[in-house]
Amino acid sequence: MFVILLMLFSIVLLFFAPSSSGISLIEGFILIIYCIIIFSIFKKIITKKRIPKIILPLLFFLIIAFFSVFWSFFNGIHLIYWGRKFIPYFIFLISILSTYYYSDENKLNLIIKILFGFLLLFAINNMINLWIQNIAFSNLGMQKMRRFGGHYYSAIFVSFVFVYIISSFKKNPIYLKTSFLFMCLSLIISFTRTFWISTFFSLIFSTIILIYNQLLKKELVLKYIVFLGLFLIISMLFFPQILNYTTERMLSISKFYTDISFLDRAYELKGIINSSLKNPIYTILGHGLGTKFKFYSPSPFSRDKIGWVMTDYSHNYFGYMFYSTGFLGLILYLLFWVELLYINFKVLRFNIEKQDKILIIAFMSTYVNLFVSLNTAPQMVNVIWNIIFGIIVGINIKLIKAKCKLPPKTNDNIIQ
Repeated sequence: MFVILLMLFSIVLLFFAPSSSGISLIEGFILIIYCIIIFSIFKKIITKKRIPKIILPLLFFLIIAFFSVFWSFFNGIHLIYWGRKFIPYFIFLISILSTYYYSDENKLNLIIKILFGFLLLFAINNMINLWIQNIAFSNLGMQKMRRFGGHYYSAIFVSFVFVYIISSFKKNPIYLKTSFLFMCLSLIISFTRTFWISTFFSLIFSTIILIYNQLLKKELVLKYIVFLGLFLIISMLFFPQILNYTTERMLSISKFYTDISFLDRAYELKGIINSSLKNPIYTILGHGLGTKFKFYSPSPFSRDKIGWVMTDYSHNYFGYMFYSTGFLGLILYLLFWVELLYINFKVLRFNIEKQDKILIIAFMSTYVNLFVSLNTAPQMVNVIWNIIFGIIVGINIKLIKAKCKLPPKTNDNIIQ
């Protein structure tokens, strides 16, 4: 449990850490923490603690990403810069294994509450900063206001907690309902269309799965939609500027084909694909982490100019993964997530407790949110999100192994 607390503490440190091109003092401290964690994991493996089979595709992906250093060096990328690109992948794997090995099966719910409690506090912190600066909503432009929204913290929180709220609305404590409503409003104030769309898809997904598993009364869905809608409408009436900006952003979604931001992302992905397919070796193995690609940007905002751009940043997380680690790396990474979803679907068919089923569906809801959002917002390039999702995935695997009463052979085939 101490190792889990260290990782949770790292999330808090990273949230408040100032951005830096080099390695900050906080980042250095977190690296030391993870060196200690890595050493302890190796001790577990040496003492015949087997690595879960589901982790193997991710492990092989990490090996490919590691050896991409040779391609990166060949393309003129500095070793330290390559390391900054590699570390998030590495941290993700280590966070999964640490949570799986060191979490107490009787305290999984406590870890989840602490983790999502932090996400709530991060969003509250942003809102508090708005009032500390004494800026009135009516006098604040959308681009400035969105900095005080909940961003992806609120999106993941809403996707996860929604499953609990909608599956047993009357049994949830008032603080959970209040937190959920606050995070819905915080998500809207982020004015990020990607997070709105990814959250929408995750809510639709979880609602369908809950109904299919007979964990949700259909009439309850309509009641809750009406209740949530009234809350948001009343909130926006108090702050009409939020309503105006929200309407403006929502209408722009339907006109994506003429939206400069969307066109920039489309041209960006086209540039990645064209660059990746020029050489069959690069197509399979990638150009190396940190290597830049070339594309024509039609947006004067995202790259500060219109014209040809060389960059190693892509809004499409999977696109740049294809460019940097090749077709082989991308397939292995996707295989890990597809297999994880498949196992969760499989587990839902077994005779397990209702609360465990709800928790598994909540995990799946966050995965759907992540996968949709990564197409236009690469959250996983940040270490903080690799720790967060590493803990979520680690708990998910631990739950299947420790709490779900599966037949022995099925359990072994799924996890070991």
